[in-house]
Parts: sequence; structure tokens; C-alpha cells
Amino acid sequence: MRRFALAVALVFVSAAAFGQDVKTKEAEAALRAADAALNAATTPEQITPFYAEDAVFMGASSGLIEGHAALRKHLDGLARLPGGVGKEAATEKVEVSAAGDIGFALGRVNIALKKVDAGKTMVVPGKYLRVWKKQADGWKVTAAFLNYIPGAEKSQ
Repeated sequence: MRRFALAVALVFVSAAAFGQDVKTKEAEAALRAADAALNAATTPEQITPFYAEDAVFMGASSGLIEGHAALRKHLDGLARLPGGVGKEAATEKVEVSAAGDIGFALGRVNIALKKVDAGKTMVVPGKYLRVWKKQADGWKVTAAFLNYIPGAEKSQ
């Protein structure tokens, strides 16, 4: 009888652990998709909604930016630069908590700064870290950090 009780307990523990694993994998896939969608966004109007209202962002040269309004102002300023700014980004790693409600994404980015007067584009490679939190309306970035890789700039 003890062995039977132990076997039943193991089945329930295994089922709970399996259910948690499935939930975590589903959350990880959803977070990876959200991060990829943010990477594909190109305008301030497309980018800002991925961030929580009280999100913080630290750019390589921007200092601390807090909240939607400040982030939108920063992005609008970048969009108005002569020649514009472009980006290519790719997610490299995603992890989600066991509860499936918080996670992070690491990735690489290439920022393209177009110099109108020189007729060239400066490509600046960098790395990012985004902390995401699952909210009622989906995954939102609550904190983000971007830095450049020193000495890796290329002129095209």
C-alpha cells in the first residue's frame, strides 16, 4: 500500500511539473514572439506600445528614460535626425520565470546612422537586454538597456 501511495504521489508531482513546464514553454514562445515583433518595429508609433507605461530605458548615450511619454519623445527625436536612423535586431536568448509572468530577452542590434552631408551610413553594433512582464494586454517591456560594442563601428 505504501508503494502504491508513493507511486500515486509521484504521478501527481510529475503531472504538476509537466504542466508547469508546458506553461513556461508557452510563455517563452510568446515572449520570443513579442521580442521579435519589437525588433521588427521601425517607427515610434510601432515601438512605444511594446513598453509598459512606467518602463525605464537606458540607451548607450541617452541616459535614463522613464515612462511612455519620455520614451516617445526620445524616439521621435531619433526619427527626426537628418538621414534618419535604422536598425536591425535579433533575439539571441529568452528566459521566462517558472510562473510564466516575467522574463528577459538578450539580443544584438545594428544601429544605422545616416550622415547626409558625408553620403555614408555609420553602422554601430550593440547588445540589448529587455525585461518583460506579462500584463493584461500581453507582454510589455518594463526595463531595457542598450549598449554599443566599442570599436566595432563600420562606415558604409
